[in-house]
Amino acid sequence: MLRNKFFYTFLLICKVFISQAQPSIAFLDAFKDETLDAAREGFFDALAQNGFSEKDNTLKVIYRNAQGDIPLLVQACDYFNSQNVKLIATCPSISTTTAMQHTKLPVCMMVSPSPQLAGLCDAKGNSPSRLFGAYETLAY
Repeated sequence: MLRNKFFYTFLLICKVFISQAQPSIAFLDAFKDETLDAAREGFFDALAQNGFSEKDNTLKVIYRNAQGDIPLLVQACDYFNSQNVKLIATCPSISTTTAMQHTKLPVCMMVSPSPQLAGLCDAKGNSPSRLFGAYETLAY
């Protein structure tokens, strides 16, 4: 199941990037942390391995870090909306929840619990169709 989710994630990202010459994406961190830094670096490494990077001028990235300030997360989402980004990558769960509540954009989550554990599913238990990415089940 998780393998299928990654495959569909990859397809969605490719679709977003193919739709324009230099796509703009956003990355939203809630605060500074080594684990979050590693997730962000891995995300951009995977994009670069597939031909998308700011260095090669094939991608424009708008990065925001709220530094633990929740109103800054909301402000960043408003800014992303105004910049017409095609996708928001979020790390960790508070960033994911904020992006889901304040945008209509596809959200790629990292370092987050499952959509069900995060309270992002509808009454029938379905995850939002615009939410994808890697998540934790917290079944340690």
